[in-house]
Amino acid sequence: MASLAGGDDPIQTPTPIDGPTEAGPLPAEQEPAVAPSTTLDPTVSPLPTSEPASPSQPSPSRAHESKIAAFQALLQAEVIDIKAARRLCHEGIPEKPADLRAVYWMLLLDYLPLETPKWDTALHRKRTLYQEFIQELILDTHNLAHAGGAAEVDPLGALASDPLGALGGDTETAGTNGAAHGPTAWDTYFKDNDTIEQIDKDVKRLCPEFSFFQSKTGLPRPAGAQRLHHRVAQQGLATESIARTLGGGVKVTKRECSAYDGQEPKVALAAEAVEHHWEVIERILFIYAKLNPGIGYVQGMNEICGPLYYVIASNPDGTWREHAEADTYWCFLLLMSEFRDNFIKTLDASDTGIGSLMTRFANVLGKYDPEVKASLDDKGIQPMFYGFRWLTCLLSQEFALPDVIRLWDSLFSKRDRQEYLICICCSLVCIVRTAILAAGFADTVKLLQHMPSIESTTILSTADAISVFNEGGGSADTFTVVDQNGDGHTKPQQIVPKDSTFGKMALAGRTKLLNFWGSPTPDPEK
Repeated sequence: MASLAGGDDPIQTPTPIDGPTEAGPLPAEQEPAVAPSTTLDPTVSPLPTSEPASPSQPSPSRAHESKIAAFQALLQAEVIDIKAARRLCHEGIPEKPADLRAVYWMLLLDYLPLETPKWDTALHRKRTLYQEFIQELILDTHNLAHAGGAAEVDPLGALASDPLGALGGDTETAGTNGAAHGPTAWDTYFKDNDTIEQIDKDVKRLCPEFSFFQSKTGLPRPAGAQRLHHRVAQQGLATESIARTLGGGVKVTKRECSAYDGQEPKVALAAEAVEHHWEVIERILFIYAKLNPGIGYVQGMNEICGPLYYVIASNPDGTWREHAEADTYWCFLLLMSEFRDNFIKTLDASDTGIGSLMTRFANVLGKYDPEVKASLDDKGIQPMFYGFRWLTCLLSQEFALPDVIRLWDSLFSKRDRQEYLICICCSLVCIVRTAILAAGFADTVKLLQHMPSIESTTILSTADAISVFNEGGGSADTFTVVDQNGDGHTKPQQIVPKDSTFGKMALAGRTKLLNFWGSPTPDPEK
């Protein structure tokens, strides 16, 4: 797969990815060698290369085919074995067939029921409900049919008959009976536009290195859906200038009416039936903000919704792709139910807010690698300086889209996704520990905010090591047997001494990782 790239540097990709109707899903995973770090640490050795397969081992192609067959076999059962599904997905979902990842993500996020005969009913109910959300929550600024459908009215037409009421008049001028007006269509319209303007700025710059989000969907808009960005587009007016020429004549210069759409000048506001993928994401986020007024829209949500939509909209099956918007909304809603407290400012200092998550991150890092944690503390580098974006955006801004999707395969396979996300973030710090120990404040912050290229398999294997060590209590003497059945459940009643088979494996893995990343002393790693 492509190497991970972080920071603001442009991400180099082999080929641009167009829409699912043109170029299909992401290319199959490739495993190039990790590029040597160019930041601070030229001494980090390249990752060890895998040994060639022995004659008794299956060839890579045969192993890959066997892996695909295992994924497909699970979907043939009337009841999905979710434990087996979690085990398979943690190792990475194959790129082809392209519909596998979308279906398994829906299963892991509890959008699809485990009983496959119930899929059609459940999908129809959810998709119909989302269509109702569109029709009810997106205010048509021109025409709105009555319930009977016989007449059409302008929902903002109250301005003509009652301008103060339409604009939200006060109690003194509201009416003859002195009653205050409640929220009006104009109030809702302008409040919605504020939200749309925020979303519009973010979705337009979503994954600019991929052409997918800027390409057209190839599908008609859902009934009642509007192109929301038109409501906040800046339009220029027609102008006419008159100037006298040197010869005494008159020169008239006319400028046609033009429109300016956000950061893209002179974009015509034609009411096209087909829209771009970023417009679909814009509508999903707007519906979410309307239905969750306590949270609304917060910058960074677009970075979570984007990869979800990409995977679901890349399904080659036309029926699934037609309903990608509705399916993405529900998957986004379910995922945000686990991480939404990170976006609520009033909960920052609570036990469920981003502040608490940062504290847990620092604690796990301190148990697993106290030396690098002490180094960061001595330099005054708090987790907020670099980990805030990692934890709130689920690492989607740090790496290229194909690598984010691979990391999310493993993240979604866990029941406690917050804890595993912390382990992934700790693994990033541990992987560059040599550079951190050698660098000063400025260089360390720069390194952590702009991570070097790292193989996703290395990140995840280190995260797995941290997960086992952390769930085992972080003790050098005992380990808790974790996730024996692949279902993400911890079994705290099963304590294994360090001299047992499992304990020896955990300690050996911890020592091996520390030695590989250049630790001068043994530290708590799995």
